[in-house]
Amino acid sequence: IFKIGKRLLSGFFTGLLHVSDVHLRFVESMFDICKPGDIIRAKVISERNRAYHLTTKDKSLGVVYAFCSQCGEVLELKGRGLRCPRCGKIEKRKTAIDYGIGII
Repeated sequence: IFKIGKRLLSGFFTGLLHVSDVHLRFVESMFDICKPGDIIRAKVISERNRAYHLTTKDKSLGVVYAFCSQCGEVLELKGRGLRCPRCGKIEKRKTAIDYGIGII
C-alpha cells in the first residue's frame, strides 16, 4: 500500500487481497483479476495480524494500471479486455471503472 486517498505514504504497509474479496461473482484464480506488478485501487475491509485486508468488490475498485505479462508495456483498455499496444497480447483483469485515466 503506497497511497491512501490522495495522500502518499512514507512507510511500508502490507495489504492482503483474498480471492473471495475481489469480485461479486465466483473467481477461480487471482490471475483472472490482477497480476504481479499491476496497480490496483482497493478498499480496506479489516486490519488483522498487522496487515490490511482489502477488497475490490466495487466498480470503482480494481486494476487502474496493468502491464503486459509478455513485454511489460502498459495495457490499453479495449472493449472488455486489455490489449498491449506493443506486442498485441490480449489480457484479462478486473479493471476499475476509470482504468488508465489520470494519475496514480
